[in-house]
Amino acid sequence: YLDGNRQAIKNTQESAVHYFQRPDARNLKLDSTLTSLSGTGGYLKGGKKGGSWNYSLNFTWRSPGFDLNEIGYLRQADYMAEILNISFKDIDPGKHIRNYNIALNQSLYYSFSGELVNSVIGVSLDESFNNLWGSYLEVNMMFPSFETRELRGGPALWMNPASSVYFYFHSNYAKDLYMDGGFSCFGKYYEPSRNESVNLGINWNPFNRVKLRLSSAYENNLNEFQYLETDDLVVENRYLMGRLEQNTFNFTLRAEYYLKPEVSLQFYGSPYYSVGKYKKFYNVADAGAKATSDRFRLYAPGEIIYNSTDNRYTVNQAGTFTFDNPNFSFGQFRSNLVFRWEYLTGSEIYLVWSRDNTLYENVAAPQMANNIRKLNKEAGRNVFLFKLNYWFSL
Repeated sequence: YLDGNRQAIKNTQESAVHYFQRPDARNLKLDSTLTSLSGTGGYLKGGKKGGSWNYSLNFTWRSPGFDLNEIGYLRQADYMAEILNISFKDIDPGKHIRNYNIALNQSLYYSFSGELVNSVIGVSLDESFNNLWGSYLEVNMMFPSFETRELRGGPALWMNPASSVYFYFHSNYAKDLYMDGGFSCFGKYYEPSRNESVNLGINWNPFNRVKLRLSSAYENNLNEFQYLETDDLVVENRYLMGRLEQNTFNFTLRAEYYLKPEVSLQFYGSPYYSVGKYKKFYNVADAGAKATSDRFRLYAPGEIIYNSTDNRYTVNQAGTFTFDNPNFSFGQFRSNLVFRWEYLTGSEIYLVWSRDNTLYENVAAPQMANNIRKLNKEAGRNVFLFKLNYWFSL
C-alpha cells in the first residue's frame, strides 16, 4: 500500500513497474486523482524434494497496483505465473559419469488483463565426470506471446517465437590450473533477430599465496526491432524501432596475493567495450498483429533523412518529427585495489582504491584500439575508502 500526493502516485502508475497508461489494457486505467495505490502479491509452492525424482509446482502473482516502494525490489507488477519443474538425478558413478541431473522446466505468465506474456518450455542436462570435469546444457523454446513492456507504456507488442541454447563447461577445480567457458545462442523465428555469445576463463594458482583469474567474453547481438522512442507530438503515438547491430567485448583480471592468512592484497580490473549501429528504422503499424510484416512498417529512404550537421534524423510521414542518431560507442575500465587485514579474529581493516574511466560517443566506432586510446585519455574517477569493523563476542 502506497500513499502520497497526486503527482507522486501518478508517476508511480506510469513507471516501468506498472504502466497504467497502456491504451489496450482492459484492467488498467491511469487515474491522476489518486492519492494511494494498493495491490497484492504472493507465492505458493508444492512438490517433492529428495531422492532421484524431484518436482515442484509454483504459482506466483503481483497485482497491477502492487508496489514494494523502498522495502524491496520489484521489476514488474501485473502478472500471474505458473512454473513447473521436474528433474531426475543419478548419483551412482558410472564408467565415465560421476553424476548427472536431467530437468524439464515449463512456465506460463499472464497479465491480469488475460494476455499471455510469457510461455517457455526447456530441458537441461547437468553432468559431472569422474575426472571432475563438468558440463551443463540447456535448450529452451519461447512460444509466441505479448510483451507488455517493450513499447514503454504503449500497447502490448506481439513477439515471435524464439529458441535458445546455452552450454557451459569446467575442468577439474581441484587443479592449480583449470578453465571454464561456454557459449549461448538465441534466435527468433520469422525475423532475423539473434544473439550469440562466447566466454572463456582461466584460473591459475601458481603458488599457495597467489590466485589469478583471466576471463573474457564476446557478444554479437542483432535486434531487428529495438525500441528507440515514442513520438507523442501527433494525435496517435508512434513507436520508433530500429535494426540494432551490436558487438560487445569485455576482459577481466582478478588477482589475490596473501602475505599471510590474515593479510591480503586483491586487484580487479575489467575493460568493457560495446558498439551499436542502427541501419533500418520501423514504425509499429499494428502492435498486436501476428504477421511480422503487418506489425512493423519499414520507413522508405525518402521518409527518413539523416542530417550529419546536427547528427539527427528527420521523419516525414504523417507529420514530421526528429530524433538523435542512436548509434553509440561505449567504453569503460573499472579497477579496484583492496588491502585487507584481519587484525583480530572476525575483525578487519580494509583500504580500497577504486577507479573507473568511461567513454561514450554518439557514433558507432568499431576501431577498438583507437577507442581504447581515447578511453585512457579520459579523466578517471578515483574513490578511496577506509573500513574498520570489530567483532563483539556476546
